[in-house]
Amino acid sequence: MKTQGMLFVGCLLTVGLAAPAFGHHSTTMFNMGQPTTLEGTVKSFEWKNPHVYLYLDVVNAAGKPEEWMVEIHSPAIMLRRGYTKDYFKEGDKVTVVGGQMKDGTHMMRLLRGNKPDGTKFYGDDFAPGTTPPTTDK
Repeated sequence: MKTQGMLFVGCLLTVGLAAPAFGHHSTTMFNMGQPTTLEGTVKSFEWKNPHVYLYLDVVNAAGKPEEWMVEIHSPAIMLRRGYTKDYFKEGDKVTVVGGQMKDGTHMMRLLRGNKPDGTKFYGDDFAPGTTPPTTDK
């Protein structure tokens, strides 16, 4: 009986320690409660796992150029939402809204954005029933 108990505890520990490996990191490092809005030019669009990244050239309030990295979802989620690896092109002008890194680095988690022609795109603000990308203005 003692051996079975030890085996049971061992199994519980193994499952408990392995479970985080199947999880995903949170967005706690981003200040999602106070979104930041940026206007910039697409430098590149990186379509890879575990996240898709949009790199923007942004001119800050002092008139100095900055590079910002915008984290979106995985390619699989993006595909299900109607996006492709060609959705953003170098030179596209965009406005993005998202949670900036709490440490002040030039990175954010995308909530939503739009292109100058009114095309809207979504990150974490995506709501079921919406089929982005959309041209609603």
